[in-house]
Amino acid sequence: MLNNHLYVVNAYADTVSVIDTRTNRVVDSPIPVGSTPGAAATDALRGRAFVTNSRSGTVSVINTYTNTVFGCPIPVGDDPGAVTTDALRGGAYVPNGGSDTVSAIDTNTNTALGAPIPVGDGPGGLALGR
Repeated sequence: MLNNHLYVVNAYADTVSVIDTRTNRVVDSPIPVGSTPGAAATDALRGRAFVTNSRSGTVSVINTYTNTVFGCPIPVGDDPGAVTTDALRGGAYVPNGGSDTVSAIDTNTNTALGAPIPVGDGPGGLALGR
């Protein structure tokens, strides 16, 4: 949650809604993202929300100050699921269930960091430890 905003993924509409948690009302129009969005995570230091798009195999990046999408979606692997961010190090991580990989994203440049990392069969959730 940033600026008292809650980002809600609308999988069947290919959009993200923004709710002001102080008023419990939707602000602005839904934000268009990629095909079949599934999960979202925010990076408060950079003012961004990262949204996985499972059907298009991409991650959309939303500017949380303007509630608009930054550039083009970032290509990741097949069927990306959850997403987690590391605001201190400037990274986001996405498990790609359809390609058995995890993609790393540089949250400063909104680009994929190298090739996806091979992991076990059907990765889903993930958690970042220190």
